[in-house]
Amino acid sequence: MLEKEALEYLVSLGEAHLEEVNGQNYSDKLLHLVKQAIAKPVQVQNLSAIVTYVKSDFDGTLNSEIGRLLIHIVDPTCVEVRGYLNSDAERDFYLRAQAYLPEFAFNHFYDVESFIIKLQSCFLPSSDRQEEQNDRSALLSFVGNIEEKDVKNSADDGVSQKIEVKRSVVNVELEKVPNPVILKPFRTFTEVEQPSSPFIFRLQNGPLSGLFEADGGAWRREAMANIKKYLNEGLDEYIQAGRVVIIA
Repeated sequence: MLEKEALEYLVSLGEAHLEEVNGQNYSDKLLHLVKQAIAKPVQVQNLSAIVTYVKSDFDGTLNSEIGRLLIHIVDPTCVEVRGYLNSDAERDFYLRAQAYLPEFAFNHFYDVESFIIKLQSCFLPSSDRQEEQNDRSALLSFVGNIEEKDVKNSADDGVSQKIEVKRSVVNVELEKVPNPVILKPFRTFTEVEQPSSPFIFRLQNGPLSGLFEADGGAWRREAMANIKKYLNEGLDEYIQAGRVVIIA
């Protein structure tokens, strides 16, 4: 048995033989494709790095007559710079910009202190422009005045006494907050305008506060359009010359 395996191994070391059967090519040995080497991306955190990279032509990509770059806006937080398809149908991958953003968990409840901190650090403040609605200040004022109290209902018939205790979340100043609220969280690259969108504000006993997205993801399209506008302005001459193509 060992001799048979040894002979099969020695045979496998020989040259591969190809044979055509019914218009298809067959080999008597397993073949492995030797792929062309492709570039691996440099990781950056802002859009300005993409503009700088393209304008510098650091890797000589645009130096040839057919040199072109493809900029792919993957989503509101990721943009990639790639090259041509090679013979293996793969592209050089030169740059990936990944936005560095503060974290806020939508569709999740925070305690009051954490919610106030997150609201101030992860959302843009109210704008001075009257045409732009931003309810962050109203929401901060409302949340800062809520507390949880015991609500007691008693019944006394002179012989026995019953006391019912419930917990309730109340607003001390009886302020009113709009619902849904219009807010501008940091959700895309800081070089571009942050889209504003509606959120449902909810309270739970604790007290706990939460924001729930209510625009069906429309903000994503706006953010990606803002990214494309920024890149179009920064790389206009290259786009006009057909050296850079931007897709989203």
